[in-house]
Amino acid sequence: MRIKESIVSYSPLRVSFGGGGTDIPPFPERYGGAVLNTTIDLGVTASYFPDSMPLELSSRDYVRSLMGSVRKGSGMEGIMSLLERHGIARGRVRINGDVPPGSGLASSSAMMTAISAMLLKRSGSKLDPEAIAKMAYDSERKGLGVLLGLQDPYAIAHGGFKFMSFEGDRVKVKRFVKHSSFIENLMSRVLLVYTGRSRYSGAILGEQASAAAKGDKRTIGSLMSLKDVALSLREAVIHEDADAFCAAVNNGWKIKKGLGSSVSNASVDLMIKHGMSNGAAAGRLLGGGSQGFVLFIAKERMLGALQGSMLKVSDFAFRAGLDMHGTRILSR
Repeated sequence: MRIKESIVSYSPLRVSFGGGGTDIPPFPERYGGAVLNTTIDLGVTASYFPDSMPLELSSRDYVRSLMGSVRKGSGMEGIMSLLERHGIARGRVRINGDVPPGSGLASSSAMMTAISAMLLKRSGSKLDPEAIAKMAYDSERKGLGVLLGLQDPYAIAHGGFKFMSFEGDRVKVKRFVKHSSFIENLMSRVLLVYTGRSRYSGAILGEQASAAAKGDKRTIGSLMSLKDVALSLREAVIHEDADAFCAAVNNGWKIKKGLGSSVSNASVDLMIKHGMSNGAAAGRLLGGGSQGFVLFIAKERMLGALQGSMLKVSDFAFRAGLDMHGTRILSR
């Protein structure tokens, strides 16, 4: 039975501490992948308001609206087609996020998981993390032609601070239930700093996926090392060793940069160097690379000083908290 009332769904954004890239085919099918990530207290909201007018899709982030039937395409056109395929031909759909698109915080997957939850709720289908993640992954990768791995939709749909492993298309999620105090302390030291620009990571990830598919030894070796970083991060959490955790984040970033010349740039390197000289114990660019948000983990009692220093080189530097709930329906 289709629900004809208003629906508001929400997905948190994702921060990856290490292992990103090992979830992108064909690597997990051949070698298995692993990442450690968390969802944070910023996100994307998708709202559906039924009425008798032709379907309107609006996004504050893209500062754009569409109305009525559109040809199949990518971006908002693709989302419009997705909505119509699921029987939404009338009413209003609004999509709003807390950060700019293409910022390395998986905002596109947060948008797709929020839309998927909204569509599943409207159709009366089962609403659980696995169903939401699968629908979002299929819609984004197959429907919209976006190159992405399994990490983002599953991390966002499940929510929380967790270790994830990938074997082919199978995803396992392991939460650190016994280490909540350590995790809360670690997250109380997290600072996100915007480089001032966003980017589409498809080209960067495409080069990586292509090289992995061809069996490029350097790429495979780097991805294997990134998988080891994720395992090191897991061990650091289990042993509640913040110094080892930060060292693994830094090591992962060093390896990540070796995947290609476009992963970082001089301005990003300078920003990370500035943070490491002003109170950070760890620093890395999030997402596929090039632009977006830099993740810093401050040394003990240095978060305030680090944020003040980073606000001298960026207009957007904020503290991030945990989100433990993943994608959910806010109201109906």
